[in-house]
Amino acid sequence: MKKSVKTYVLLALVIGIWGIFLVRLIKTLYPEQKPLPSSKAIAYRSASSEQKETAELKLNYRDPFLGKTISTQTQKAKKQAVQKAKVVVNTLLDKVSYQGFIGGKKTKDHHFFISIEGTQELFQVGDVIKGIKLISGNASQVILRQNGVSKTIKITQ
Repeated sequence: MKKSVKTYVLLALVIGIWGIFLVRLIKTLYPEQKPLPSSKAIAYRSASSEQKETAELKLNYRDPFLGKTISTQTQKAKKQAVQKAKVVVNTLLDKVSYQGFIGGKKTKDHHFFISIEGTQELFQVGDVIKGIKLISGNASQVILRQNGVSKTIKITQ
């Protein structure tokens, strides 16, 4: 075979291999969508019409660490005590509005006008007034924190 014939055969072989590679790549990236099977009517039963089985565990066993028998009454009393201990804390963050901003050249020179329960206060970043700390802010919003709860407040027009 001549040199040019070998070149053409090898060129055809390389184009064929690349063609197979690209076809497989395209089939992998864009698989053919199979039609969904037709839906048949399914009878639905609500959960309220059935009676649910309940089981109660009797945990009267010896504690391996204390050596005492644990009764379920003391466990129930502990659960009730924990539930009573949960108290909803009212935060002032719901009664706060962001009024405006005075900016200096440096970030620490920025002053923010924030109204807390109708009283306007002047904040700088890091200030704490009435238990509310100013974390950060800009001309459009401020981030305040009270009792570990952060809230972003946008400026009021």
